[in-house]
Amino acid sequence: MIGLRKISFAAKGSAEEQDWLNDWAKLGWNLRHVSGYVYSFKQQSFPVFIATRYLTTLPERTTDDNIIQDVALKTPQLFVQYAAVAKRAHASPKTAADDIVSGKIIAAARQRLLKAELLWALLGFLAIFSRMVYLNVSGFTAPSGMGILGSLMSSVPFLGGLLLWLVGLAGLISINHQIGQRDRQYRLLNNDFANAALTAKYVTLTSTAAQIDLTPVADLGRWQLLSVKAGDFHYRL
Repeated sequence: MIGLRKISFAAKGSAEEQDWLNDWAKLGWNLRHVSGYVYSFKQQSFPVFIATRYLTTLPERTTDDNIIQDVALKTPQLFVQYAAVAKRAHASPKTAADDIVSGKIIAAARQRLLKAELLWALLGFLAIFSRMVYLNVSGFTAPSGMGILGSLMSSVPFLGGLLLWLVGLAGLISINHQIGQRDRQYRLLNNDFANAALTAKYVTLTSTAAQIDLTPVADLGRWQLLSVKAGDFHYRL
């Protein structure tokens, strides 16, 4: 079993995710499990291609369904189904409606990040304000703005906490910016990714085998391997 980690697709079930899975399937790496951003494969002599489907409810399974896994999404409340198909051509091509669903997934993620940013900023403000009130009431500093500010800036624990808070806020803003770019991309309903560098296509291989055959991580169909660093593989279409 081989596990691919840090696969940061904008949306489960999106066209780029389905194409990526089927590029691996062509090489005999068959999908066995999907969990969050982790995909596990098993190499076999015959390829098993993947179709991804958006479902509002899960129908009862039959032996002919060839379902690999169902992944539940909380926002929007959907299921993404990963099913095995005999040929890549049998994997339904993604449509504008699928892109709209992907766009909703992206928009929901961006809303959650915006709420996290506001909460993080509020917590920082409350921490600073409560510390200023404490210093003023306790009489540890002169009752003036400069006296309180001087006491705050001379406190090593306070400065350390402030630095951590700023780093966390910068990280949230950076992630929100990246998701915002993908949000705008889906809102344009643009499926033409030719020669476009896609962000966050990093792959880390893990295996129980002593040695890993790196052949599968070379160029995969439309996916061109740009760089390898510390086990991370950066692709572009």
